[in-house]
Amino acid sequence: MNKPKCHILACTSSRVNGQQKGFCHTKASVDIINNFIEEVEDRGLGGEVMVSNTGCLALCAQGPVVVIYPDNIW
Repeated sequence: MNKPKCHILACTSSRVNGQQKGFCHTKASVDIINNFIEEVEDRGLGGEVMVSNTGCLALCAQGPVVVIYPDNIW
């Protein structure tokens, strides 16, 4: 796999045991990440943009939280 130009990280409140619970998960973060995935596919950016879910990014009150690297956009 080549290194992507952009990496989108979205908190889905994932836990080590596989459960999803927490603020971002209750605010439709799974739908948001699926929308990012669909948009990347629709635009043919699969080799350039990677989309990943994360555990807590510690900004729950502002969630759902998404970070885009390397641009450092929150």
